Amino acid sequence: SGTKYVATGHDGTKTGRSKVVNHKADNLRKSGYYIEVSGKIQDILVAKGVPIVTDPEVIKRVLKGKEIELNADGSYQRRIGGDLHTKVLLGNPK
Repeated sequence: SGTKYVATGHDGTKTGRSKVVNHKADNLRKSGYYIEVSGKIQDILVAKGVPIVTDPEVIKRVLKGKEIELNADGSYQRRIGGDLHTKVLLGNPK
């Protein structure tokens, strides 16, 4: 079994969003699950105990083929849709 990338989706209700976030946070604390995030969802997931991946070698392996510029805090910049974004990996990639 390979590493799993966690996607998000809900029905738009507050209860639905909360259930999805809690389910994703539970999965992201398990080995083999990770997500690339920034902003409010990053803050929410970190507050729920999801670890930030800071090992440069793990980040490079997970994002193989993507042009990234690593920051000292474990975040990185990469172009998405032509725009530069600062992101972090959360979870436990294998």
